[in-house]
Amino acid sequence: MQYFNRYPEGMNIGLALSGGADSSLLLYLLAKMVKDRSLSSDIICMHGIDTNMQIAVQPAEQIVEYVRNKFKDVNIILETFSYALDPKNENKDDYHKPYYNEYKKLYNIPKIVRAMTQGMPDSARPIVTNDITPEQLIEYSKDDITVPFGAVDKKWVKLQYRYHGIMDLANMTVSCIADQTSPCRECWWCKERFWAFGNYDGGIQ
Repeated sequence: MQYFNRYPEGMNIGLALSGGADSSLLLYLLAKMVKDRSLSSDIICMHGIDTNMQIAVQPAEQIVEYVRNKFKDVNIILETFSYALDPKNENKDDYHKPYYNEYKKLYNIPKIVRAMTQGMPDSARPIVTNDITPEQLIEYSKDDITVPFGAVDKKWVKLQYRYHGIMDLANMTVSCIADQTSPCRECWWCKERFWAFGNYDGGIQ
């Protein structure tokens, strides 16, 4: 991707790591970029945990450990924080932003990278306040290093997992938002996952 040719030397990288397929792939590609270009950058993964979710799988630690093992010379740090999502305010950015700002100062991170992608075509994707439109994502991805996946969708994401031979990493990721240990198969994110990968979380058919 053209994006990886314009990442500044010496800049620490802050990554919003949800534990889903998109952000996990982005972590892998960022670590590969740091290794291949012999950058001095650390990668700081920031993972928020909604304390209202009691039994949902939280794969962030496993994902980070997987990528660390693939790129042993790359310094990958995982920072986690907790919050309780209010049904009256489902915009997670309102909960994440104070922590992101704290980590930016602590690790000298100029910008935080996010793995936002295009949704399924004609999909009625759930929208919350301040969501970036698909058209805006495409424009931002051209000039802003914070949204490198803005012009692609999850089918492209799957192809990248296959190309790099890391489908086992894809199967660690969690797309489902239901508070349970197995995918619900009904939420929009489960349907998007199946549309792109042909399976649900964990490779379940």
